[in-house]
Amino acid sequence: MATKKDEVMAPQAAPAYLANAGKEGLEDQLPVSQPTPRIKVVQAQSAKELREEFAVGTMLLQPDNVVIAPPRAKVVATPLLRWLSWQHQRDRKDQSGFWILEETLEPASRIAIKAKTFETRTEPYGDGSEMTYKFVECINFLVLIEDGECAGSPAVLTFSKGGHKYGANLERYLQRRNIPIYGNRLELWTDEVVNKNDDAWEQVLFGAPKSPFVPEGDVERLKALHLEFKQMYEAGAISVAAEE
Repeated sequence: MATKKDEVMAPQAAPAYLANAGKEGLEDQLPVSQPTPRIKVVQAQSAKELREEFAVGTMLLQPDNVVIAPPRAKVVATPLLRWLSWQHQRDRKDQSGFWILEETLEPASRIAIKAKTFETRTEPYGDGSEMTYKFVECINFLVLIEDGECAGSPAVLTFSKGGHKYGANLERYLQRRNIPIYGNRLELWTDEVVNKNDDAWEQVLFGAPKSPFVPEGDVERLKALHLEFKQMYEAGAISVAAEE
């Protein structure tokens, strides 16, 4: 189980072929619209049908629910892009429609502004019920999965709500590497985490594999993928796979 106090992993010294390339892909907020297939972790609160087919803690590639990794197993991935988004969400008890009412990439939007402070992140429905709307900031990474049945698949890994700090840790770790985003290799796995209110959930965690940098022979291919996805994002040409 992950500890309540999670330290940011110290980055290793980069090889020369990456160290002199700058921080390409990590300079500014990208004008991304909507991403691509999404990484989903099966939770104890997930739909009964999903829990009957997959163990809690399984990492899935949605929308097809292909297993990326079983619970606690590690998978290697290369990050290609990262960006922020903000969501206006229904109360989980509200079954009247899809739980994300609206998503934006505009930091000056009403949703983004309300998501920034604790006092404004919730808003009552105003219908006499106890349900509340949520305004949530999401840290998103587009990664290229290297292992298993999903090897070669791009996928969006999103950190929000209680998981937001883990995404912030990953962002800081990549920034401190001081190399292009696509020069990094990560290990991803799931584990149960617990917050200060004793709420528990399955969270995607990250670490460095034995070979934390992409091979020199893969740099140009991964750079081309980074630029291709960046261009597609800027054109608003990529759609997202919805979660259950």
